[in-house]
Amino acid sequence: MSSVKSNFVEHINGIGDVQFVLSTRAKRINLRLKPGEMTRVSYPRNVDIKRVRAFVIERKEWIVVHREKMDMIEKKSFFDPTKEFRTNFHEFRCTPHQQNTLRANIENKVVDIHYPASLQITSTMLQDAFKSIIVKVLRKEALFYLPERLSVLAKQHGFSYNQLRIKNIKSRWGSCSGKNNINLSLHLMVLPFHLIDFIILHELCHTVHKNHGPRFWELLDKYSGNARGLDKEVKRFQILWS
Repeated sequence: MSSVKSNFVEHINGIGDVQFVLSTRAKRINLRLKPGEMTRVSYPRNVDIKRVRAFVIERKEWIVVHREKMDMIEKKSFFDPTKEFRTNFHEFRCTPHQQNTLRANIENKVVDIHYPASLQITSTMLQDAFKSIIVKVLRKEALFYLPERLSVLAKQHGFSYNQLRIKNIKSRWGSCSGKNNINLSLHLMVLPFHLIDFIILHELCHTVHKNHGPRFWELLDKYSGNARGLDKEVKRFQILWS
């Protein structure tokens, strides 16, 4: 039986730091991986620590593969307040301060965010606060710009649609239902205006052709001028925190 009676961290070659947790509730050895956290293994009292180490080492390849996936997820979801970030109508300025509160102020198309210097930028609380502020600004911009732009392009090219919904969609820029309801992601507001127009035209063309067949692309090319080229350009952009 293991003589270790408390939590401890040990470095294992090829894996990195591993947190070992003796658990009174565990019935077997369990591995847990989470973005931004070290590998964690919990084990019951009746399991020798040598066996627990061997369990971790045996799963080295699995841990490495899944840790790489976790790192990719973390990088995609991370907002770096030290780097320049702007939308079509606002510039964001993030400044650390000595207070324990986070506050944001919008003036003259500048969003000033002051955050506690005592907090790690990678902390979940701070990251969630940054993203919440950005989403609010994106929603404000989207509600201001997208309905009017959709209406203008629809009238200009002779399309009709049922309803428009603007949502915090992270999987795609937009969609069109069988009933010609158009959904647009508020994250469109980080795209250049000509690509926003392209996405809107894309969904309007789906009111006529529901698939991505040749006739759809012919119609989209007719109104966008360069459908395939613009589609490739859109793919260079990524929806925030998708």
